[in-house]
Amino acid sequence: MEYSDKVIKAFYDDCTELVDNLEEQLLLLEKTPQNKDIINEVFRLTHSIKSEAALMGFNKFSSLAHKMEDVLQMVREEKIALDSSLLDTFLKISDR
Repeated sequence: MEYSDKVIKAFYDDCTELVDNLEEQLLLLEKTPQNKDIINEVFRLTHSIKSEAALMGFNKFSSLAHKMEDVLQMVREEKIALDSSLLDTFLKISDR
């Protein structure tokens, strides 16, 4: 499916804002890795990025966000711990 330049720009602007907010929240999470409110906000932002990318047909982008969302869900359910290595991985993903 082809999108107009206006739609693509809107997607780019929205995703840029989401990713900037995601990175900001991840940096806050580095300081307080057990903060459930921040973990939930990171999950929400990741979910929004995944959804917007999927709507535009950017499947690799959406898939990457989905994988991050799955790991965040395990953190939320306390199945895995949020450590510095995982946070570094999330920051690398947000940079991509």
